[in-house]
Amino acid sequence: MHVRILGISVKSKQILFFCVYRILLDIVYINGVAPTYRYSGFVTNKNFIVNIISWIVFLIYAVRLITVEDNKAVSFSKTVIFTLFLLIYTPFSVLISNGMYDYKYAISNNIYWFILIFFFSFKFKTGIRELPHFVIGNQKIGEKFINIFGFASLALVLLISWKYTGFRINLSILNVYELRSDAANFNLPTLLRYMFGWTRIINSIFFCLSLIRGKKIRALVYFINQVLSFGIDGMKSSMFILVLDIFIFFLYKLNLYKNSLNLLTFGFNLASIGAILEMVIINTKWLVYLIFFRMEFLPVHIGSQFYDFFTTHEPDFFRSSFLRWFGATSPYENINYMISGLYSGDYSSEANNGLISDAITNMGYIGIIIMPVILVLFFRLFDRCSQGINEYLILTLGVYCAITLSNMFFLPSLLTGGWLVATIIVLLIDRERTDLKDSGDNSVKG
Repeated sequence: MHVRILGISVKSKQILFFCVYRILLDIVYINGVAPTYRYSGFVTNKNFIVNIISWIVFLIYAVRLITVEDNKAVSFSKTVIFTLFLLIYTPFSVLISNGMYDYKYAISNNIYWFILIFFFSFKFKTGIRELPHFVIGNQKIGEKFINIFGFASLALVLLISWKYTGFRINLSILNVYELRSDAANFNLPTLLRYMFGWTRIINSIFFCLSLIRGKKIRALVYFINQVLSFGIDGMKSSMFILVLDIFIFFLYKLNLYKNSLNLLTFGFNLASIGAILEMVIINTKWLVYLIFFRMEFLPVHIGSQFYDFFTTHEPDFFRSSFLRWFGATSPYENINYMISGLYSGDYSSEANNGLISDAITNMGYIGIIIMPVILVLFFRLFDRCSQGINEYLILTLGVYCAITLSNMFFLPSLLTGGWLVATIIVLLIDRERTDLKDSGDNSVKG
């Protein structure tokens, strides 16, 4: 059954939103990114045939995504895939149409995305009919247990902020590299460094839960804690996820764009229009830099650099990752700094990246086939763990996971990025609380 709005089916409208975003992103690139960052290799050299091919492949993937399962239902996996498609694949398509990259990288990355999208589109059947219950004695482990994570997150951020920064509150994104330089000298123990990385996702989960349940004081506490976290190490993701949580919450409170697919495309289209208006009206490019260059086009470009290096050199085969715990030695001292130094001349900054970079760095060409499958399996596992949780929380977690994976390899994201901890937390959230159940209209109660 196809729902029709103003004579246009919902799926047709979603495809139209995708196409509009692709066109707007092309305008942002040609008029904002390429002229400003030409020194970094961004060019505009359109070829008619290549442009047509890039549009055809883009539409094939877009149609396939939109026709997967019931698009009214919100799931973690669907949100992650859709966000990655808008955040990474669409800019890649724009860059290809503008003459960036050779055919080898274009084909390899398209193979990666083909496997990711079409494996995701398979209907997974599992014998698990309900989530497991965890019991100690006669007591079911639920939110009384996971609240330990929330309190520990609050305490750890407060401790580090007090000891190393004197409760520094910083709301500027222009001095983040100074904050990161300070944080590098803190010399936190390894375990505390990992745990501090987890606090971003933990704070976000409990902030969302507090908003859903109308716990305004508790929400304010986690809000302040996340701001303090940003003041410690200047990681923009700390502030971004906070803004994301609030933005999506108010859209749902106002009953706007409650279909998650429309919500995502609406947000990306709105940002594109905002960047274009900023360039035309006030002749600045802050949105171009902060959103489209830093979060979209630059990660794609860095991915091409990883591909270029590791298709002509020995893959790392996870020796810089978990295998180092078993005595393996990598031939590369620090891969992210190495790529940054080789391709941009700056050995003091990291070339953070994920997706195809992760695949080609750790497995070589075979990783282009294997890693998308591993990602989808994790997304589906998280779907099972988050089953029955409010749509608002699933949507914010899905978007944040997509952003994490665009800037970090998968295995480090599980540990240092906190996604293993997040999986445990969402698994144990009490579904019997009425304000957490999916009530049919998926509205967020104040």
